[in-house]
Amino acid sequence: ALFIAACQNYCKVLALIGPFTLLSTREVISNMKKIEHSFELAPVRYRSMRELLEAEVAAGMHQPGGVLVDPSAAVGLLWARRGLTFWVHIFRELSRIGRQRQSGRISPAEGPTPSGRSTPRGGSPTGDVS
Repeated sequence: ALFIAACQNYCKVLALIGPFTLLSTREVISNMKKIEHSFELAPVRYRSMRELLEAEVAAGMHQPGGVLVDPSAAVGLLWARRGLTFWVHIFRELSRIGRQRQSGRISPAEGPTPSGRSTPRGGSPTGDVS
């Protein structure tokens, strides 16, 4: 229940960043619904994600070799984790660039542009200096 609440709050943070995060937010909500559906079957029994996932395995929902049934809590958790990892990498890179700008190692005009391309000193994102 705490993980689901944390992910719901994470969606609120993503929404503050801008509309380009809408797809990620929708995916998080979809994945939380998969987890909630399984959790609500026996909330007292499933006190942890581990217990919930072990119950899915014991019920024969998933096949050997990591083949997961969708929808399931396992799939919801897998994609929630992948989504969180994606944003961790984005925020780390933005933080790194911010620290470099504060220290004067790069100017505010340098670094990634909204398109994701780097802007070289004195040039445009395409590298043109005209």
